[in-house]
Amino acid sequence: MTTSIPSVAPVGAAFFAGRVGLWCHDPQTILGHLHDAAAIGADYVLFKISDGASSYHGVDNKTLVHDAATIGLQLGAWAYVRPSNTPAQIQTIIVNIPAGVTDLVLDAEVEWEAYAKAHGEDATKALVDQLCHGIAEATGHRVTLHLSSFWSPQLHPAFPFAAFMGHCATWQPQAYLEPGTTRTPAGILSGAVTQGRPLIKLLPGQRLVPTINNTAFLPFVKLLGFSNFSIYVWDPADGDAQVAVNKAAWTAAIASFRKG
Repeated sequence: MTTSIPSVAPVGAAFFAGRVGLWCHDPQTILGHLHDAAAIGADYVLFKISDGASSYHGVDNKTLVHDAATIGLQLGAWAYVRPSNTPAQIQTIIVNIPAGVTDLVLDAEVEWEAYAKAHGEDATKALVDQLCHGIAEATGHRVTLHLSSFWSPQLHPAFPFAAFMGHCATWQPQAYLEPGTTRTPAGILSGAVTQGRPLIKLLPGQRLVPTINNTAFLPFVKLLGFSNFSIYVWDPADGDAQVAVNKAAWTAAIASFRKG
């Protein structure tokens, strides 16, 4: 029997509104840390279900849904999507997204940018439409799509932001402090907001949900008027481990963010 998230859970843009979440690569990793995720102040976890046409640890997905539901922690899914093997990618998503998970974040990055440069805007839009319409039809339109990608449209003019946002309820800029960068949290976030305004006006109800990887972003998230953000990533084995390593710092930062 499949355990589903309660039907009263918010979906679409409302899934992220006023909420804090964690990204996770490996469901097996987060499976042992669900109480930790809730303890730092997370309202939801986004877990990876596919990478292109390949499944990603799908064997653990139903267990993850069941265990998260027992402590009232919501789940959304994410998939790394590529401009190739579209029917196979759709099928992989359908096989791996569990019943009760209603929100899917599409992580689209350099491959789409390269495809657009090589094939042009019209061909790229057609491929985005094929992917997104295909997911919608295959799921019976029960899954809301969201876009995660580069934080700066100006730095990535070839990327098909507008094509994806014709199908997605939120844009989730990857606002990361990278090693050796000269950029600041304030500069990254303000740039994402300014450059993202045209994107989030494409459809009614769309919102910008920043994804951050450092507690230094939180004062600026609040200053810019956001009540929501996601943290990348809780996964010591595959990605940025600082949420797990610096649990106390994130707990304090999120608690401070939510005061007033």
